[in-house]
Amino acid sequence: MPRFLSNLGIAPQRRFIRLGNLTDIENSIYTNQKVVDLTPDGHPHRPDYFSNLGNALSARLERLQNLEELDGVLQACSQVAKSPIGSPINRFRAARAWARHSEKYSRSPLPAYNCAIGLLPRVAWLGLEVSDQHELLVDIGGIVRDAVSAAIQLGKLEVAVEWAEQGRSIVWQNLLGLRTPIDDLRATHPQLADKIRDIARQMEASTSQTVSNADIRSAQLVIAWENAVEEVRKLPGFEGFLRAKTFSQLSHVAHEGPVVILNVSDSRSDALVLAEDESEDKHVSVVSIPLTRFSYETGRKLREKLTELLTLAGFRDRGETRKTGRVFSGGGNIKAAFQKILRILWLDVVQPVIDTLKYQVRHLDDG
Repeated sequence: MPRFLSNLGIAPQRRFIRLGNLTDIENSIYTNQKVVDLTPDGHPHRPDYFSNLGNALSARLERLQNLEELDGVLQACSQVAKSPIGSPINRFRAARAWARHSEKYSRSPLPAYNCAIGLLPRVAWLGLEVSDQHELLVDIGGIVRDAVSAAIQLGKLEVAVEWAEQGRSIVWQNLLGLRTPIDDLRATHPQLADKIRDIARQMEASTSQTVSNADIRSAQLVIAWENAVEEVRKLPGFEGFLRAKTFSQLSHVAHEGPVVILNVSDSRSDALVLAEDESEDKHVSVVSIPLTRFSYETGRKLREKLTELLTLAGFRDRGETRKTGRVFSGGGNIKAAFQKILRILWLDVVQPVIDTLKYQVRHLDDG
């Protein structure tokens, strides 16, 4: 019955989006709420049904702009995102919707972003299909940038550093094919690594089951997953398995000198600087430097221009080059354009950081 009602609830929502008849969205919300009420806790489809309800509530909120609807939307999104069962990718996207609704209507998005960042290892490291990688990495990069910006806006600078490192490590490990925590585990405990991956794939597959005992099987897999992960974390060197590194674990990198993390999102651009103070214990603190003259759109345009220049200069993908001298010989326009890009990056990104750190620039002709 819940499955049939769910299909019935989706249809009027789609018609509402096309025609705008409020009766349709009211029927959709009523039906989707009934589906949720009929579905027991622990059922593998319950997160999906909550997601449908959240979509319907969100559609009505966007149309009527009635803020009394907001709590229902946020509750539905958070129920999906925090559910111990269900597809990690769907839960991640629900957390993203939770965060965006929170920001749009002046609620703190940090709980939603914290949930999304916590899901990243499950989403990206365990059995991700090649066909899904590009789209998902774009989603991950976007939500990490937004999460870091929100943490900076609310003064949670150490949290911002943790989220930036977690997100970037996952993106670059996937893009460059670097070792992942699962690879590290397999190197020393191959059977346990296979067990973890097998449970993850079964949990993903369980969301498509329609048999009557699907909820029991899903609950069993959740318990098996938690036990397996806990078993791994008891091993020497794997205490932080599938966990984001804490600020105390990251701060030691600043002992050799300040470390700068750049974050550019649609809402703001910042440089986070990790630096030691002058105290005896060499405490590492974080300073946020607003990059008020640099925007996401500026960065996008500079990247496109740089790609164009490198193509004209004969650079190919994956490090292969041909006739690289063209960029500086016989190509004055290319050289001038390249210098313009560097000038913008210097004035709008590098110089504010240098000035804040009170570094003095030494020119080559200074001797």
